[in-house]
Amino acid sequence: MGYTAKQLVEIAEAEIGYHEKATNANLDSKTANSGKGNYTKYSRDLHKAGYYNGNKQGFDWCDQFVDWCFYQLCGKSKDKAEYLECQTGKYGAGCGWSLKYYKAAGRLDMTPKVGDQIFFKYTNDDSTADHTGIVVRVTDSLIETIEGNSGNEVKRKVYQRSDKTIIGYGHPRYDAEPKKTVIKEVKTVDISMPVLHKGSSGAAVKTLQRLLRQLEYVNADGKTYITIDGSFGSNTEAAVKRYQKNRGAKSPDGIVGAWTWNKLLNGR
Repeated sequence: MGYTAKQLVEIAEAEIGYHEKATNANLDSKTANSGKGNYTKYSRDLHKAGYYNGNKQGFDWCDQFVDWCFYQLCGKSKDKAEYLECQTGKYGAGCGWSLKYYKAAGRLDMTPKVGDQIFFKYTNDDSTADHTGIVVRVTDSLIETIEGNSGNEVKRKVYQRSDKTIIGYGHPRYDAEPKKTVIKEVKTVDISMPVLHKGSSGAAVKTLQRLLRQLEYVNADGKTYITIDGSFGSNTEAAVKRYQKNRGAKSPDGIVGAWTWNKLLNGR
């Protein structure tokens, strides 16, 4: 059986909205027992499978989320998942370890691909990493990710490729590597994003709002930046219309279809 980046992305997307738990209860529910205790089903499942050098329930879990997605991808085969992630030995659950694994395997650089493991650093110590996630989309200027332990849950996020906190991309050993990871021409690109309009809600709306905010679009008052709340209201509609007008749309309508998504996701 082949293991591909596309399959990994689908597994990660299905986990969006999962909240860490306050205690070691209701681990399989996305929202029940939500809290800040760092208890997750990811830690439970990986410990049962023999990952790491001990039970990591209650620890920061961004790297555990990535490991769990690979574990699911490989049909719950720990050995196969560790091979894909270039892991050797039985160490702790941490993005610093994963960074070292990819570096030792010669599969760490600054060129992103869909399905890569992305690493972030928020301090001056470049020898390790502070956070990690999975790359799910790449354009000329933007990176879209899915990350665990982001505000205590699994979230979809968007970054500029020039973001200084990004310190590398680990390239897993997929059986089928993505043939094209950077979109250079966008006239007929299928970006697989839903059509959004006033009244829409959900993760895709949050992605839209993040993109508009990164481009410094503001609410209807002309003063405050777009609120990232997942609700497509009047402020978001007004910002979309301004964006469409600035990008040359003949009749800005505030509806986010293929044309608008292509412009946004390619930083145009």
